Amino acid sequence: PSLGISGMLFYTGDRFPEWKGNLFVEYANGPHNLRWVTNYIDAYTDRRTFGVNPTLGNDIDEFEQHVPICETPAPPFNETARGAEYRRRFEALGLQKVRVDAVGNVLGERPGTGGGPTIVLAGHLDTVFPESTDVRVKESNGRMTAPGISDNCRGLAVVLAVARAFQRANPSHDARIIFVGNVGEEGPGNLRGVRHLFEQQLEDEIDYFVAVDGAGLNVV
Repeated sequence: PSLGISGMLFYTGDRFPEWKGNLFVEYANGPHNLRWVTNYIDAYTDRRTFGVNPTLGNDIDEFEQHVPICETPAPPFNETARGAEYRRRFEALGLQKVRVDAVGNVLGERPGTGGGPTIVLAGHLDTVFPESTDVRVKESNGRMTAPGISDNCRGLAVVLAVARAFQRANPSHDARIIFVGNVGEEGPGNLRGVRHLFEQQLEDEIDYFVAVDGAGLNVV
């Protein structure tokens, strides 16, 4: 309810195969079929899962926009370039209070009407690959491959997709929603970005924290 959602249904049946795997969300101010859940989980698995949605627009176009994120290197302790690209996308979506904090986390907000919880939805910017790695995305038979394309370019795509869905549907909600691209998740980073959020940047402000990390083919 804090997000303005009055009902949700994840369709897994076989009667309507074109609906299978879609999440249907009903807002208090009207129904919207938000296909970003399935589409962006599989974003870097198979381009053919994408289609056109009357509420959110052309998912294929949005998919193409995310390829440059993967092609922007983000080795451990050097996520600056990818962070700048992520910040640009937050600003393009019209999120508020878009900023980069002291350690390099990128934040953007939907403030809500007030009185609700603070919810953070975060995907990590860094990869495990060294700076010299060729991160160009390659396509073969509709399948996209690249170092880090699942972990965590896909997670970053999901965070952007959720932010875009909220901005386009524009439901009324009392929660303060903070979208984050955080640094330093992988082993050497020791969660330095998230630690900074909890200990300094958003100290005592976070009620719910959702980390979006693409690791398998069907689960984020």
